[in-house]
Amino acid sequence: MPRRRFKLLIALGVLMCLLCTPVLLKRDAQVVDEDRLTVVLTAYETEGLRSDWLRRILRAYASDEYADVIHSILLVWNEPDHEPPEDLPDKVVVIRAASNSLNNRWLLAPEYAQTGPVVVLDNDLLLSKSGIRCLHTVQKDHPDRLSGPFVRRREDTIYVLDELVSRPSPYNFVLPRALVGHSDLLSLYGEPELAALRTYVDQQEAHCDDLLLNLAISNLTGLPPLRIALPPNSIGDFATYCSPLDRTNSAGLADQTDRWQHRTECLSHFLTPPNFDLDASPEEETVAVCNSEGDSYEIVPEVSLVRWRSMSTARAHDLCPELVPNEPASGTSRRGLAAELVEYCPELNRDVTYWVDALVERPTCGPDGIKQDPDLWASARHQCGAWCIWDLRLKGKVGWRLTDACWERFENGHPVCDRWFYQRPTFDL
Repeated sequence: MPRRRFKLLIALGVLMCLLCTPVLLKRDAQVVDEDRLTVVLTAYETEGLRSDWLRRILRAYASDEYADVIHSILLVWNEPDHEPPEDLPDKVVVIRAASNSLNNRWLLAPEYAQTGPVVVLDNDLLLSKSGIRCLHTVQKDHPDRLSGPFVRRREDTIYVLDELVSRPSPYNFVLPRALVGHSDLLSLYGEPELAALRTYVDQQEAHCDDLLLNLAISNLTGLPPLRIALPPNSIGDFATYCSPLDRTNSAGLADQTDRWQHRTECLSHFLTPPNFDLDASPEEETVAVCNSEGDSYEIVPEVSLVRWRSMSTARAHDLCPELVPNEPASGTSRRGLAAELVEYCPELNRDVTYWVDALVERPTCGPDGIKQDPDLWASARHQCGAWCIWDLRLKGKVGWRLTDACWERFENGHPVCDRWFYQRPTFDL
């Protein structure tokens, strides 16, 4: 299977191609455009908000504003029983899939992409021009790695859902929410040796094609992916800011209540011989932080939460004003502790606003309960919007739960909170 022999057979061809790419590009500039890249999106929705978001996103990428950073736009259409939207920009090449499979973006797109960097994006996320340029800038220096801003980690074969922005943390996987990689690396996904695992991807509920891609590439190169902090104001995130306002018309693949279990099941399967071993999933800690234009970057060991949050500053009022209630989410001006909490945990919707208010106004339960408990707040700012807040100073199932009147302390687990323990951030204060 994709072990040593697979690595030896493919490594020479792919890596030599990657190393020789600059020479080949200079030799035939008419064939390959060094200054621009290919963008790939996948979609199947014909109705609802996501179809509208797709049109808006594709129109932006096809506009003159992006013309000097995007060479071509590929839309993998995963709904064989329905036609894709008719009013797409001429620059968009529609690749019609015979079946609805997440494998298609890795199997079909490479044939249409020019040799070089390929950016794979979710269809509910819009990157600015500087964000696209940043991905390209980093990829040029790291052509043998996957790179992107959204990452996850594993603990042995357990998948960790933590977004890894509150504290420096090692990571193992970069997510295709926004991912860049050389076309030759992405084509590894189609190797015959992976056929059984691709079938598993179609049958299993975790949508774990991205995990298979990461493992196939790191298994070959021995290198982990590289995380990127995109320029400030570079992400328009429809899924985060608009979907909560109308779930009926905007639900996505990741809206699973048991997603952690499915992803862990999938990862465990992949990392069980004769498939991959743990060496196929190395970890990285450093981050490539781009400047505001996206044309330069530096590698750093740690990125502040405020810097991570700065990548995505557009809110529902900016992205989907038609879904936003007329009255503001919060009628008060945030000051003191509330302002600091909002800096860490932006008020994405009414639930988060309510949660911030509860942290500021409600005491801990009991006769000696206090408002704005510094211990509670210190852990809460790393668990935005959580009704069960784990005490990050202590090991085990210890924390607070929000009740109607106060924050209830528990020391030995809680019947409601225990099922969310897997979401506890993987660090200690």
